[in-house]
Amino acid sequence: MAEIPPRDEGGTNTADLNTRLPVNAEQRLANFEDARRRYYEIKPELFGPPKPETWRTHLARKTKLRKMITRIADVIVNVGENYGKAEALKQATVRVSVLERDALLTDPTLKSLIAIEENKKPLQALMEQELYKEVNCERFLMLKGLTPAQFHLLVRKMGYNPWSFFSDPRGENAGRVAIGNELLEDGRHPLADIQRGQPDYDREMALWQPVFPELGRIPWVRDWRMSRTHGVVYGLKDEEGKNVLMFPIHIDPKSPIAAVRDVFGRKQGERWALAYHQIAEEEEIKELKYVGTGLYDLGSKNFIRLLKQANENGLFANLVIDGANKLKTTDTIVGDDRITWQIAEKVRKEKHPASQTQDL
Repeated sequence: MAEIPPRDEGGTNTADLNTRLPVNAEQRLANFEDARRRYYEIKPELFGPPKPETWRTHLARKTKLRKMITRIADVIVNVGENYGKAEALKQATVRVSVLERDALLTDPTLKSLIAIEENKKPLQALMEQELYKEVNCERFLMLKGLTPAQFHLLVRKMGYNPWSFFSDPRGENAGRVAIGNELLEDGRHPLADIQRGQPDYDREMALWQPVFPELGRIPWVRDWRMSRTHGVVYGLKDEEGKNVLMFPIHIDPKSPIAAVRDVFGRKQGERWALAYHQIAEEEEIKELKYVGTGLYDLGSKNFIRLLKQANENGLFANLVIDGANKLKTTDTIVGDDRITWQIAEKVRKEKHPASQTQDL
């Protein structure tokens, strides 16, 4: 039970993204649009020409019914997975790497994954549902050393759900993790050294609380948190047939369950929970598709923290961390969230000068 010294000791980059907020937002959006353009230019070379849409595929795309049915089947099948490999999990060396958005297209050691036929469908989903769809998905995690079943078992043993049902399908094939965000046992913030009296303290700490603290004795309900760390998992095979898990995990500043509480009232200036799950779906700007509000660097940092904790608790043998110093975050939900809405405002003004970001 040991954490193998990583190539870097990073994960402490708490750059104040809000110091030059308009400039940072403009740069992030420009980087995203440039990366998205490059991807779609080479997409036919990677995955072939697009297939013509039939009425069945059109219906499935619009309603997502088929994907939801498939997800139910996946949950049933995977709940019955052979978790008898728990002893193998205890001996596992887990390597988690922080990858840049374009790593699969530029890193020679990763580009080979696209050439493997069985990887093409999940990789295309990863790219089009996460990397080149979400402005904030500048970095994501890659895990090695675990089979999908072992990963699911690990997440369960960590006390979380590896097959969350409540969210839109994104072409994932190896799980959908949901982690309710909570403070440390002593009441401290798990990532930031934030103190009472600081400007963001009350707003930030509130996002790590139960949705219904007064119902804390009720099973399931007591696990509902105001924010969550959440992500889908894409399972691949490398050239040696070994498992590779791609994990674009992020923090949702408000969980879908928080919408229930919002119905009964929210503080002035506080956004609806559902605003964090469909930021750009109004009719007048529907061509923007989905700007996205997930905080990917913050989610990655939080999950790495939880992996360290699991390793210390003996759930697996060794942990190797690569590239954690690439993560750029204020270490708070409130801090990282500001840049999201600055980006949203910029996009709306460019596409529809008369439109302004509203407190949805």
